[in-house]
Amino acid sequence: MVIVHSQDPIILVGGAPIEKEILFQAFAMGDQIVAADSGAVTVLNAGRMPDAVIGDFDSLPETHSAQIPSDRLHHVPDQDSTDFEKCLTRIQTPLVIAVGFSGARLDHELAVFNTLLRIDTPPCLMLRGSELAFIAPPTLVLDLPLGSDISFFPLAPVKVTTSGVQWPLHNALMQPGGLTSTSNIVTGQVSLEGQTRGVLVTLPVASVAEVIASLADPDAARA
Repeated sequence: MVIVHSQDPIILVGGAPIEKEILFQAFAMGDQIVAADSGAVTVLNAGRMPDAVIGDFDSLPETHSAQIPSDRLHHVPDQDSTDFEKCLTRIQTPLVIAVGFSGARLDHELAVFNTLLRIDTPPCLMLRGSELAFIAPPTLVLDLPLGSDISFFPLAPVKVTTSGVQWPLHNALMQPGGLTSTSNIVTGQVSLEGQTRGVLVTLPVASVAEVIASLADPDAARA
């Protein structure tokens, strides 16, 4: 069931610590803000009202939920999914920009990456401090500043061809516990071709505009 929909990117806020600079940078990138459970505390403390709060509400204090109109509170009691997954499966948008889902607990962050691997729509871009991360679609094209850091890390077995980086790959099998392509360097227009989704891409957060353009409108990025 879709709870929030938009033709523009939607900002999804989790409950992990977020630098104010990153949070307000994220707010400027979308027209609606969705909070995952206690992420509502972060949104309210920043002086904003979430357009929707989705979760099992096991970590949302009553003092904060009372500040939010009841029609914006969407209780999903399912205990077989995380609050991140509850949100992602109820948002319809070209792109989700997520903040507040890294840094607090490693198991929570790993669960987020696991969810991103299983759920391919909507695309989701994670802002995590000075970096951003996302699961690459099978075809990815990025125009990035020359010399930028970039890493490709497999979350599942996938054959990959990359170009526009100092150490390219050609039809190489990447898989957990096997070949990775971390600490690479941008040398031109970056492209990735894979059989399927499965590669986690990390970049400096300074490249966020280029990544948003590619993920939200991949056909335009390839033109």
